[in-house]
Amino acid sequence: MVRLRAALREPLAVAPPLTFEVVGVARFELEPDDSPLAATTMAAFERVQAKGARDDADIVLAVSRAEFGAKAAAAAISELRPDVRAYSNEQIVAEFNQNGFAYFRQISFVLSSITLAFAFLLIASLLSVSVNQRLHEVAALRALGFPRRRIAATLIWESAWLVGVGGVASLPIGGVLAIGLDRILRSMPGFPDRLHFFVFAPSLVAAHLALLAMTALGAAAYPVWVATRLPIASTLRRETLS
Repeated sequence: MVRLRAALREPLAVAPPLTFEVVGVARFELEPDDSPLAATTMAAFERVQAKGARDDADIVLAVSRAEFGAKAAAAAISELRPDVRAYSNEQIVAEFNQNGFAYFRQISFVLSSITLAFAFLLIASLLSVSVNQRLHEVAALRALGFPRRRIAATLIWESAWLVGVGGVASLPIGGVLAIGLDRILRSMPGFPDRLHFFVFAPSLVAAHLALLAMTALGAAAYPVWVATRLPIASTLRRETLS
């Protein structure tokens, strides 16, 4: 048996303590780590607040039949009661992910865009300088009969190698940083224990690799154009005179 007193919202209001009987211990979904929770009946809740019966509710939880599903139940409730906002669990989670983490999603988008831009400029500059320093070699290979597509493939492979090494190394480093940052953010008081800011998703890894591939191809575009459109005779003559 425990005696509880409610903390009322009205100033200078005091409710008498009531005796409750503990009938079990439960774990609530998304409960804060540092806040004790207790569940009771509506009648006991009204008694501890020293208020009469109420017929309004802030939220009502319902269970749908397995053969119909939660989305169909939510749609049926909305059609029956247009003044009630009905959501399924999936819709609530999707809404929370869309709005609750919009700030972190925007930061991630900005940082990823800046990183890709720097990677593009860096790889393009390195390949351009490398091609300009090897113009006579490229011209000699072209004069010996090497096809343009082989030279272009070599430059694209160099670009993919430079981008790929950094991209593959970024996955474990980013994972470690995400785990550490997730622990820091989840240490905030009152934060649910089962909610995470960073979760591994294979689709995002695939998008990461696709963006890196596009960056490698884009960075190699100008050096490939220079190497394949190189005038052979004038380049060799200029190299001989220099």
